[in-house]
Amino acid sequence: MLMLPMLGLAAAPTGSMTGAAPCPAAAVAQIDGLYRWHLARQHARGPVDLTSQSARFTPELLEQLQAAYRLGPADGGFVDFDVFSGTQVSTFGARVLRCAPAADGRLEALVAVQAGLRNHPREEPVPLHYLLQAAAGGRWLIADITYPGEPGFRLSAFLSELTPVGGYGFDWRQPATARCRPITAVEAARLRQCRFERNGTAFGLKSPYHRCRGAGRSEILVYPSAPACGTALDTMESHGP
Repeated sequence: MLMLPMLGLAAAPTGSMTGAAPCPAAAVAQIDGLYRWHLARQHARGPVDLTSQSARFTPELLEQLQAAYRLGPADGGFVDFDVFSGTQVSTFGARVLRCAPAADGRLEALVAVQAGLRNHPREEPVPLHYLLQAAAGGRWLIADITYPGEPGFRLSAFLSELTPVGGYGFDWRQPATARCRPITAVEAARLRQCRFERNGTAFGLKSPYHRCRGAGRSEILVYPSAPACGTALDTMESHGP
């Protein structure tokens, strides 16, 4: 694997990493392995296939990524950047610099990614913050990635706007049988023409959701969490027929 020197990291935005220290060997191995795979296949044609890397991610993030990679321009939204560099150019290497404890027993790893046009890497690496979750056997799973910028953004938040996978939804056109249910990748594949409404106002509630067409006249509203879905469903039922 191509490893990076510590180029310009003092000037690069690193965010808050209270208590930063060297990373556990298992965490470094997980991220190093991901970038070895990424460097080998980044210029391959066709959709990104994460099958060989599935053990590196939490099930939730993996499901979101797989669903998003199945989308194309005709779907109205798709992954239009390299999620492992936060850019639209080539990746030349990456280096795990340090780690710090995060909420809920998780770990935050600062990773410097060298990216740029082919044969012309940028002088300054891109600082990405990987959120890692402890798993059985002393392993660490990738739960999220935070990208720099003004403002920066999280991979999971981007994916949640792109695809309804991981949300909770109900068919508002069938109020007698409507119930909130988790939207898995299998369920999402049966939905059509999903449109994300960041400032949605269904049932008089201000909340983001996906509005997706299902079979027949079905229309599914998919909310980012079970509580948000429950609130919308309760409000719809309180309005009555």
